[in-house]
Amino acid sequence: MRIEISNTKQFNKLLFSKYKLKLKNTIKGVSIDSRLVKCGDIFIPLSGQKFDGHQFIENAIDLGASLILSEKKPKINSKKIVYVDSTYDSLINIAKEWRKKFNGNIIGITGSNGKTTTKEILASILSNNVKCNYTKGNYNSTTGVPLSIIGMDTDADAYIFELGMSKPGEIKSLCDISNPKIGLITNISGAHIKNFKSLTNIALEKSSLFLSLSNNDIAFYNIDDPFIFNIKSDAKKISYSLNKKADYYGKMIFNKNATVNLLINDKINIHLPYRTKSFAYNALAAFSIADYLNINKNDIINSIEKFENLSGRGKIYNYDNNIVIDDTYN
Repeated sequence: MRIEISNTKQFNKLLFSKYKLKLKNTIKGVSIDSRLVKCGDIFIPLSGQKFDGHQFIENAIDLGASLILSEKKPKINSKKIVYVDSTYDSLINIAKEWRKKFNGNIIGITGSNGKTTTKEILASILSNNVKCNYTKGNYNSTTGVPLSIIGMDTDADAYIFELGMSKPGEIKSLCDISNPKIGLITNISGAHIKNFKSLTNIALEKSSLFLSLSNNDIAFYNIDDPFIFNIKSDAKKISYSLNKKADYYGKMIFNKNATVNLLINDKINIHLPYRTKSFAYNALAAFSIADYLNINKNDIINSIEKFENLSGRGKIYNYDNNIVIDDTYN
């Protein structure tokens, strides 16, 4: 993983002060993968179960890294190396300090399914109207989120974080780092259940997003999901549903030509580019947040109708008499 620095002058001032650096080069990016290092980057080697990034410090220097944060003494000596107690904690602390400089709307999205698609739909809507940054690709992990924060443009109006998990405690940690002010949980299902043993445990983990919000924040509830419906939060609650009355009530209209429209609150009509119920939920969730943020409704409708799913996420291809559904992202 590697991220570009948006506000290099401001970021370098923070970094140089934190580590008392006197570097001549401007830091332009942060990488935790030595193979992705570019000239002027910080390389932060992390220790995992299978690999130890410290083994590749020399490679990072050869590729032009300006700074190495290391918790171990490598085989080579270099003035570019700054020793720290924990490289992971250093990554987190840098991200937290950078997050404090952002005053725009921070939106956190999690859920068992649909969080990436919902993030991408919302990002496409907001990007057409305001300066919006968002989590790229699958940078939704305990390393991806802090890297995403470091890449934030502090002048942006909004940032959308996708918050993923694979084991207990991760959503809370990601919320502590990203400090979202608007939260959305798409749904609760059996994804990663091998690490949580029950849907109830998964719901408890996902609920950390809503529990992190204060009474000045906003929580968007999919009230069709029985687990989400019962999650407590101090935040203001805004509901959406395809089955019952809600702040944003959506109804799928199946047309004779095999297309589908989404009718919201009996007056907003959106032609959906994908015909599945899961996409309808994602579109409804994104519409709800964008409308709350006062984005022009026609602009929201146009963005949803023109939306194209990311590669490998439910794209449908027709070959002769065969239909191929490409859902290979995972």
